[in-house]
Amino acid sequence: MQGIDERSAQSFLDRNRNMWDAYKKGKTMEQIGDEYGLTKQRVHQIIRRCKLGDGDYYVAHQMEKDMIDHSDYTDWLKNKGVKTIKRNF
Repeated sequence: MQGIDERSAQSFLDRNRNMWDAYKKGKTMEQIGDEYGLTKQRVHQIIRRCKLGDGDYYVAHQMEKDMIDHSDYTDWLKNKGVKTIKRNF
């Protein structure tokens, strides 16, 4: 991660992995948010990205950067079961 030291980056990734594991074990997003001092919406965002990456928060971000054509990324999301909106670029 750019801009923060390696220990802080690892702490961030560990936190997200712990949230993902708690969600898979049946905790609600609201319960997870209360535990980590986050809103339910923020937990939803983190869980969604972890779900795309099978627990890895940064897979979707890396896929977006690696795919040259935006439609390739949109197709990848659709194959993962993510609803997308049509954008007129």
